[in-house]
Amino acid sequence: MNSASKMTTFSTMISAPSRRARLIGRAPLFFAAAFLFLGACHKTPDPVVIEGKTMGSYFRVTLAVRDREVNPASMRAEIENTLDAVNRSMSTYIADSELMRFNAADTTEPVALSAGLRRVIEQALTIARETEGYYDITIGPLVDLWGFGARKVSRAPDEAEIQAALERVDYRYLKLGPAGLAKSRVDVSLDLSSIAKGYGVDRVAELLEAEGYRNYLVDIGGELRLEGRRFGKPWRVGIEAPDGHVGAVQSVVEIRQAQLAMATSGNYRNYKDYDGVHAVHIIDPKTGGFRPSRLLSVTVLGNECMTADAYATALMALGAEKAPRFAEKYRLPVLFIYAGARPGSFVVETSSRYAALMGGDSE
Repeated sequence: MNSASKMTTFSTMISAPSRRARLIGRAPLFFAAAFLFLGACHKTPDPVVIEGKTMGSYFRVTLAVRDREVNPASMRAEIENTLDAVNRSMSTYIADSELMRFNAADTTEPVALSAGLRRVIEQALTIARETEGYYDITIGPLVDLWGFGARKVSRAPDEAEIQAALERVDYRYLKLGPAGLAKSRVDVSLDLSSIAKGYGVDRVAELLEAEGYRNYLVDIGGELRLEGRRFGKPWRVGIEAPDGHVGAVQSVVEIRQAQLAMATSGNYRNYKDYDGVHAVHIIDPKTGGFRPSRLLSVTVLGNECMTADAYATALMALGAEKAPRFAEKYRLPVLFIYAGARPGSFVVETSSRYAALMGGDSE
């Protein structure tokens, strides 16, 4: 890329320069403070960009290398094979995936897991315990009931259906041990959509590192992991101004950390309307429905995208009051976006850990 004003890719939002709350202008319904990955100066070479589709979204891998240093077709094949393996293990849209075979297993005995699936479930159960069940991967029955899974739904569920699904939702039904994963109810159904995409980002990053690449940015549907520098300069992330014009940059952040992962969760895009019922994809595993909240979006930073991905969903589920306290307790670098007092306005706040990590980097 030859200009700092030109974007190579964009997804969902990131970043604010301080922990102090700020009221930001007007925001449309689809307000998106988007990632815009920007060039560092006019003289730097263009990176190699490898793109494709995965997990119902896109992948985009940006390598800060010269064209002759990579075979894009070969690398794309390796990336696609890596992501296909994640899908075959963790997708709820593939009937015979490893996850769906576990969901269908009519047994309470331990089921052996692949190393990757075990790694993801172990992390998910840790966060479930930390959040006291506000983050819960046994939420599969509710995801299907509200139409956010593979099954087609044309109406909102009634209270009896919600209560029946809730009986099957509790992470404590799961026990992960040396022999594998066991469920105490055979009708427990897992959904890993809140963590699998982040894990896919990590797997692609690990592939690149194994191939010897040390300066890259991996983006899968807005979940990110980056390493190193962009031809000697920090990776620069532009925050799109929330005025409905894609490419209008509000501020630019230089990522000075050697390695960083980012994940965002929000309720302003993925939703369904059923005859007056507004359903969002962050479902409350305590009630089976949706709690009104000023919290519109969270972005979590971390070392692994898998963990940042899960924490982002967990914080949205915790809501406007509990999420900031949780972030401080567990020292999470988090950016929160809340609905403002005026229609169409919003407020940006950050956790103390986020401010310490990113506070001086915005222009």
